[in-house]
Amino acid sequence: MGQRTRLAHRFFGIWRRRKLPENSLRYFRQAAEWKPHPESFENVAVAAKKLGDFKTAEAFYLKCDKNFEPPSYFMNLSTLYFETQQFEKGADIMTQAIDAGCNDILCFKMRCFFRIESRDIPGALADFEQAMALFNAVPNAQPDAILNNLQMMLLPHLRGQ
Repeated sequence: MGQRTRLAHRFFGIWRRRKLPENSLRYFRQAAEWKPHPESFENVAVAAKKLGDFKTAEAFYLKCDKNFEPPSYFMNLSTLYFETQQFEKGADIMTQAIDAGCNDILCFKMRCFFRIESRDIPGALADFEQAMALFNAVPNAQPDAILNNLQMMLLPHLRGQ
């Protein structure tokens, strides 16, 4: 077993122990310094998020690549902003994802929610309409509970159209 493999096993073993999550964060930070790759940054961010250190989590998520297959950079940050109720930042990161070519229904649904929460109703309505268009383009699509919830949240504004 090589040194890297032993280190990886040690990191993951500590990560699994619920009594030592602080050590996991420390070890993942050391690994990110030793091997500054997006995977290392994401490990630090996940560990920090688990500990409730959202500032560190955000800083390390922002170091990750903005890849689109899957769009984990944008999804990780939007999840963090959802959990910390930073709805404007969430809407901004979803706008970046959409502008970068991530034309996925999930991006529009997430941005719609963030915009509802930050009281950008015109933007939320536009996102809802786009999400519905993407949903309706799928043959034999099953009902979408999230779209239904967004519709209920927007119902007072949809009646005015």
